[in-house]
Amino acid sequence: MRTWVKFAAVGGLAMLAGQGVAADHSDGTGAVIGANGSSADINDLYTWKKNDGALVLVMSLGGLNGIDKLNENVTYKFNIGRTDNGLGAITTAADSTWSTVTCDVTTGSPNTLTCVLDDGTDQTSATADINGTDGETGDLKVHAGNHKDMFFFNLAGFQAAVADSIANAGALGPLIAGADAEFPGCLDATGAHPLTGVGDVPADATISSVYVGFLTGAFDGAGDATSPADALITLNTSAIVVEIADAANNLGGTGKYLQIWAATVDDGANADRKGRPAINTALTDTLAVADVDHKLAQDDYNQNHDPSTWAADYVPGYVFQLGIYDGLDTVCGNNLGYGI
Repeated sequence: MRTWVKFAAVGGLAMLAGQGVAADHSDGTGAVIGANGSSADINDLYTWKKNDGALVLVMSLGGLNGIDKLNENVTYKFNIGRTDNGLGAITTAADSTWSTVTCDVTTGSPNTLTCVLDDGTDQTSATADINGTDGETGDLKVHAGNHKDMFFFNLAGFQAAVADSIANAGALGPLIAGADAEFPGCLDATGAHPLTGVGDVPADATISSVYVGFLTGAFDGAGDATSPADALITLNTSAIVVEIADAANNLGGTGKYLQIWAATVDDGANADRKGRPAINTALTDTLAVADVDHKLAQDDYNQNHDPSTWAADYVPGYVFQLGIYDGLDTVCGNNLGYGI
């Protein structure tokens, strides 16, 4: 959904330490790529505050190996909502006062990226040369260029876990318990997995330990020993970096919390969006029987840029799938977000 940063009152409004990270490299059927290659595909969203009160926003793009992907037909947008609702609260568009940073490419020698900060009352713009000189105007700084991908992701382990959940749905399905009101999908993961005793999977392994083994890289989908590998470490990404100075006074509203999400619009059509970590990768029909259903659901998520519908459209399914993840340690209801 959205990632969060917090304001606090310290001699007036100043930023409190907080940051958010999110990733969904190359999600969906490919519809997000649209007519302009992978230039509209958001990889990651990073946000943090600096000690001087500035807010930094980073959007990386281009799917896997997304170097030189910024495109003049795509608009890149950071949405920053300021609210008094606490972390974890289900909010709507009306709950927040929104500011935006909208960025567009102009081709030339060099190509440039111009970003406009709109806090609802006035606008500030700054222009950076892509892979060249940064831009700065008053309270706004802009950088655009190619960088090594900094997000660690054990793709092989994640794919093994998803493939296994689909292949063994008949055996695992009956173990999904319905007694927990908060997470009705919580898995009773104490039983034996079909891979128990196969290859390097211990003979006493539970469903929980098998899936933890996939995700940590202890063994692969065939049960053979392996090791975690960062699938992204050799890849590059295109990045947009924006810094808003004295954000407490240069963003609309007075609330102490920020809700931040990124979006791309490709030739006028909603293409991708990004907020909290891995939502579209891990929670959008991840355990659908057919992979195509998962990807179509991801397309729907990417193209839905209306925050007023998000809670109704996605929360029920996410609650169920969070329950499944919650059960990986065999104890339902002990995860960090339980009860929020």
